[in-house]
Amino acid sequence: MAGENQDIDGGTIEKIWATLPTQICHRHRTLARNQKPTDWNIEELRKEYYNGGYRDPEYFRRHIVELANRRPELQIEGDDLRLTPQGIEYCIANIPGVLDDFR
Repeated sequence: MAGENQDIDGGTIEKIWATLPTQICHRHRTLARNQKPTDWNIEELRKEYYNGGYRDPEYFRRHIVELANRRPELQIEGDDLRLTPQGIEYCIANIPGVLDDFR
């Protein structure tokens, strides 16, 4: 088990976190507004926003899982990433354009 995390790179996790909140908050807002499921399949996330930089799906998945372990705003359920209640509060406080839709 310990070997599974040996290629986890803190810099990569921070790089993903630098752009992920904007993407996931706006996506959550749009889907919730349209009464659709807001969970985001990790592979779809990689393909839609990170494919150019993360060609290995397993490498990307390990980093998303580790990011969710480090950030209370995110949760992994199976193959899906979702915002926690703290994540929604983070969106409201930090991402322009989502406040009205979440209140």
